[in-house]
Amino acid sequence: MAFVTFYFSETRAKEKIGVFSGTPTWGVLELTRNCNLGCRWCYASSQHKADDETMSKDKAFKVVDILADSGIRQISITGGEPTLVTYLPELVERITSRGMIANLNTNGYAVSRHLTKALAQVGLNQVLTNIESSIPAVHDAVRDRKGSHKNVLKAIEYFKEEGIKIVVQTVVTTENAERIPAIAEFVATLGVNSYRLWDVVGCEEIYPKNWVELLDQYADVLIGYGAKSIISYDPIWPTKDLSIPVTHVSCPIEDRMMIFITPAGDIIESSCNDRTPICNILDYRRVQDIPYFKRDGKL
Repeated sequence: MAFVTFYFSETRAKEKIGVFSGTPTWGVLELTRNCNLGCRWCYASSQHKADDETMSKDKAFKVVDILADSGIRQISITGGEPTLVTYLPELVERITSRGMIANLNTNGYAVSRHLTKALAQVGLNQVLTNIESSIPAVHDAVRDRKGSHKNVLKAIEYFKEEGIKIVVQTVVTTENAERIPAIAEFVATLGVNSYRLWDVVGCEEIYPKNWVELLDQYADVLIGYGAKSIISYDPIWPTKDLSIPVTHVSCPIEDRMMIFITPAGDIIESSCNDRTPICNILDYRRVQDIPYFKRDGKL
């Protein structure tokens, strides 16, 4: 897994990475396994899950408090589709009231203006959402639901109205690799803060075999569309000098900077590879007490 983010506006991401470096600093909370879409490459395999695979509000609040007491600086709320969870604004408020940054990963399908206002009022920092094509029918086919392209564009506008930062992401596969320049051109017109390209996870048959060469092509295109800086989580890219600043960051999963937590409260190594539970966070008072996050006997 590797992703590269192109920033269209000034960003403090490089500064934040420096502050966040260390083990661990970033919580990823899978609030639910339920999802209203059915992307076939989805690492979470969340579609058509039962309602009981959603974390209760009391449990979610307890997890947030444990992470806050452990010095975690940022929590990304994901799923499944977290906007299906009715207490989402309350959870964001709990996160921000404990002094942490709250981010949200959403497909945008069920996002309303009412919800975006509620999330803005409690301090949501950033939203990540996907656009898989500039062509509505193609995006809808990838996401397995008609109207998903129209709805995500509406969601982006709602979040923009509230001043919430927006990251648009495209999962690059053998099926869309040649169309990325057209998608990038479309995304550049939306007024979002950044555009992220992510190589497909868990679907080897559609993995882009020439990933690094494709990134070289995409960089040239996105710089032409106004990208001002890049952060690369790919271990070997870029392979050439570019005309805008590039910050290389090591994998936060391998560095154990990220803590992945399932709706059951289980800590897993990552959300897209081995999902075997390591332990349950609710059995500990602080992350620092969990052996998995200790190296040579130290955190």
